Amino acid sequence: MNTIPTHRLKFFCYFINKQRLLFALLLLSSIATSLSSSVWPLITGHVIDALSGYSGNRTDVFNALGNMFLTVIGFWILLEIITRSQGFVAARIYPNMEADIRMNTFEYVNRHSHTYFSNNYVGSIANRLSELPKSSSIVIDFVFNNMIPLIISIIISSALFVTLKPTLSIIFAGWLSMHLIICTIAGAIAANLSKEHSESRTDLQGKIVDTLNNHLNVKLYTKFGFEVENVSASQNEEKCRNLKTLFFIERFKVILSFLALFSISTLFYLTVLYWQHDIISLGDMIFVFSTTFNTLALAWTATLEISYLFRELGVIKQALKIIKDPIDSLDSEDAKELKVKKGKIEFIQVTFKYRHNNNVFQEKTLTINGGQKIGLVGVSGSGKSTFAHLILRLFNIESGQIKIDGQDINEVSTESLRDNICLVPQEPMLFHRSVMDNIRYARLDATDKEVIDASVKANCHEFIMNLEDGYDTIVGEKGSKISGGQKQRIAIARAILKDAPILIMDEATSALDSYTEKQIQESIKYMSKNKTTVIIAHRLSTLLETDRILVFDNGTIIEDGSHRELLSKNGHFAMLWKMQTAGLLPDTL
Repeated sequence: MNTIPTHRLKFFCYFINKQRLLFALLLLSSIATSLSSSVWPLITGHVIDALSGYSGNRTDVFNALGNMFLTVIGFWILLEIITRSQGFVAARIYPNMEADIRMNTFEYVNRHSHTYFSNNYVGSIANRLSELPKSSSIVIDFVFNNMIPLIISIIISSALFVTLKPTLSIIFAGWLSMHLIICTIAGAIAANLSKEHSESRTDLQGKIVDTLNNHLNVKLYTKFGFEVENVSASQNEEKCRNLKTLFFIERFKVILSFLALFSISTLFYLTVLYWQHDIISLGDMIFVFSTTFNTLALAWTATLEISYLFRELGVIKQALKIIKDPIDSLDSEDAKELKVKKGKIEFIQVTFKYRHNNNVFQEKTLTINGGQKIGLVGVSGSGKSTFAHLILRLFNIESGQIKIDGQDINEVSTESLRDNICLVPQEPMLFHRSVMDNIRYARLDATDKEVIDASVKANCHEFIMNLEDGYDTIVGEKGSKISGGQKQRIAIARAILKDAPILIMDEATSALDSYTEKQIQESIKYMSKNKTTVIIAHRLSTLLETDRILVFDNGTIIEDGSHRELLSKNGHFAMLWKMQTAGLLPDTL
């Protein structure tokens, strides 16, 4: 269950609370450093008044003003200590917070179902995971280093102005309050514009990553120009939304400029007027001028950076979608551990369909006895792979039950379910890691010897040793540095190492030549011994030694029997057998 809040304010509070002591220190230091914008001008004003009123010998001025100078030096040292401490506290906070956000969101996203990743750009998801921690740090840093000092400075300066003349305090506080109100209103609008811009940027990133991942297709089909146009359309959308956001921000800055010009002019005019009528001292006038300029500098620093703040808030709002999307394959709270003894698989009145499609299976009922070796046959799209994926609970069924040894797979934890099933897919899934790491992924505590033994049984040890760095060879992204057959044999070695009681092989020999296939058949014999095995194959020779063959057609099992029995019936399977060319089924009939 997701515990990370998806509302931005609650999201920040959630992670701030994890380091609340350090953030409390950061807050105190921010408040302390904000004093300099008003206290320094006050001290300067007192010094000027003291010097203006000094009538003694100028050679004795340091003796007369010694305490004041000591106060100035002491205050400066104190501020320097606080400022440096603030830097060390911030250096501790932000890396911890970014790591915490990144790992929390990464863990959540990885619990999404197979369907979620099928329906979304993986590049876009990765982009959101990457941007969210950094954007969060930027926003919080802005609040502590800009907004809090500005607000504290306004409060303190306004209070000090009251002691001089309430009118000055009203003008000063009124101007900066209006400044903050305008920023808040404009910020809400700009945040939505930034969110739209972030969405377009994420979509652009997804398309770029999708194109780069398919770079070989782009080259083989000479579609470089098409991909440039495809990405260019998204780029134009991103650029337009970016321009719209930035132009809006610049327009409201103009409003703030006119407000500041009018307010400061009025404030300075009244200050000089009060000094002229001897209502305030020269030091007081210097104090008002210095404080106003210091606070103006803080306000405009915040305003200049606010465009970045709005952009990051938009990024955060858009990125939080990855934890707003509910996980559609959560285990129930009382999910049990699956215990497999025989490996019996039962489909009981199972109905399933893909989103917006007609039913693939309609009230399907089927039993595969424990230890049986089953072959699944049918043209592409007939339901073979879907059948296997439902056993793994990669998709949730509409109705009915799927049981393993009498245990409903919806009532057991998905982790224990998949621990007991090993899938060798048609397209091997390899990490951009070493051969050793890819095989050991099946069982992380396996020794090097166990990995090598599995490789020998999968008939891949010899080619691995001929690689540049043997088992330490990095295979490239998705295994791009080795051949399809080599990838498949590494995947089979991984399956052997896992040694799960239920084995599913989805076109596991389709990428292999006939000689290698013969070697792999021996590996399959070893793997499937005393295991419930489901073999999906276009190459029907793979199924010669199976106990049963199920013939699929549009989600329906139209034939069920051994290889010999199905040939003798001279039905659909026999027709497919005869239609084979070099042992391969056609994609359609």
